[in-house]
Amino acid sequence: MWRVMRNGKYMKITVQQRNNQMVEMRRKGLTLEEIGQHFGVTRERARQIIKEIDPSLVAREVGKIKRKVKADKIAEDRNAIRAKIYADWANLSHLTLEEISSKLKISEEAIKDAISKTRRAILQGNEHRDNANLQQFTDAQIKKALRDAEAMAKPLTAKKYAHLVHEGLINGPSVPRLTQRFGGWIAACEFAKVLPGKAIRTYSKEWSKRRLFEILVEFLSDPTATSDSYQAFDDWLRVQPENYPSAQTVRNNLGAWRVIKADALRRVARTKPSKP
Repeated sequence: MWRVMRNGKYMKITVQQRNNQMVEMRRKGLTLEEIGQHFGVTRERARQIIKEIDPSLVAREVGKIKRKVKADKIAEDRNAIRAKIYADWANLSHLTLEEISSKLKISEEAIKDAISKTRRAILQGNEHRDNANLQQFTDAQIKKALRDAEAMAKPLTAKKYAHLVHEGLINGPSVPRLTQRFGGWIAACEFAKVLPGKAIRTYSKEWSKRRLFEILVEFLSDPTATSDSYQAFDDWLRVQPENYPSAQTVRNNLGAWRVIKADALRRVARTKPSKP
């Protein structure tokens, strides 16, 4: 039997159990020195035991193990940051990267690495807006704004609501802000328990593939877009002028969403201005 310290107490384990634990610790990236100290043996004795069971663990494979352990830790941290931000996205989406970094005590680089390209674009877009003049609305104020708008224009479309806000007839957040906060116009209306209207569009058979592709690129370049999904594209089109096509029209003419989105994202990347 072998005695080993666990939680301040000595526990009895077999020699085979000790040897297996040494190998497992080595696979997790611990040094021979650390393993020897843990079991009260010399570094050389730890090396001999581990080599007898798995010779690869005392040589070149160790570097790979350490790199994997480090990569796994980075991925774990990234996932934790992503989950934290996405869970509170409704309250964070109007802030800049610097503001979120200060609020959550997480570096800007870590935030940018954790979130999606579209959400990163939204936060970076906030840096170019006059945020000092943007009122932050409470849930109660948003509900009142949407219900007041519905009383003037029922069923309430995003375009009608935007017009009422623009004319100063109601005091509420913009349609893009509602989309950011609730994930779409329909969701915002459901939150306020108002009847959402559908925009009446005049469909044209003369849409060129080039123009449809340009509209897709416009969507993917818009920092107010909540994501790059097909549903987000559909929501975005609903608040555009009535001479814009439907999302279904774009997909019917250009093909599968995954493919055309990838092509458009490459176009967006090519047209971004280079850093000085």
